[in-house]
Amino acid sequence: VRIAAALRLLQQTDENAKLVALSYASMELLQFTAAQRVLDIFVGSERCWHDMELALVQDSWDEALVARRWVYLEPDMEFRCFVSGGCLTAISQYRHLIHFPRLLALRDPIYESLVAFFDTTVKIRLAGLFPGDRYVADLAVELHAGDISNILADTELQEVALGRWWCIEVNPFYETTDGCLFSWNKERLLLEGSDSGESHDRRCARRPELRLRERPAKGAVSLVYGQWKEALEALEHSEDVDISAESAVLIQSPVPRAPTMP
Repeated sequence: VRIAAALRLLQQTDENAKLVALSYASMELLQFTAAQRVLDIFVGSERCWHDMELALVQDSWDEALVARRWVYLEPDMEFRCFVSGGCLTAISQYRHLIHFPRLLALRDPIYESLVAFFDTTVKIRLAGLFPGDRYVADLAVELHAGDISNILADTELQEVALGRWWCIEVNPFYETTDGCLFSWNKERLLLEGSDSGESHDRRCARRPELRLRERPAKGAVSLVYGQWKEALEALEHSEDVDISAESAVLIQSPVPRAPTMP
């Protein structure tokens, strides 16, 4: 159902709507029910391949494979959070190329709920696990009554409510971790929480900055990953987009390939 709705969005001329559609399609395709399919995706992933190459040159390394039940999350409800010295310094929407009107309408309740989740759960559980308590955490919240039908709504929806928060992953506090709507080069002091010269306690008491894309970005489609971009172009140039299982294959086909694992 969501794939069909995403395909309808792709038929629009609006570039931002197309990116929203691709977000839904990519998340829908991450749901797996067969272990072999999961392993096939890992073997074909350029990112996994790169990480394995780095691991194999180390003297020793540990790897864990974790499987858990699928939790459906809306594409506009994930956030990249920068933490330095255990203090939450900055928050950006995760899919930073896309303008999400619904996200803007829910800005205030999301901000308060995210900060509370960090202070009462994330900060406590991750304390002391990273050098200098510096890390970048990706947090997401379930959205009740929120779906593809109202993601482009620019007014607060009374029926939509925030649900449970999740920590998706934790990344290193380095430039190799995407800064999303923040710049490592130009705003490092802000991300480190050291731009004001305040004491640690005063920095932690300061409210973190939240950045959301306020309006559609021009040329954002040009930054879509290669094979996803090819699928998007194929749909755009087709004379008639059939909202069916056959059409969904166009969206399902882009799977980044890496060299065959020896």
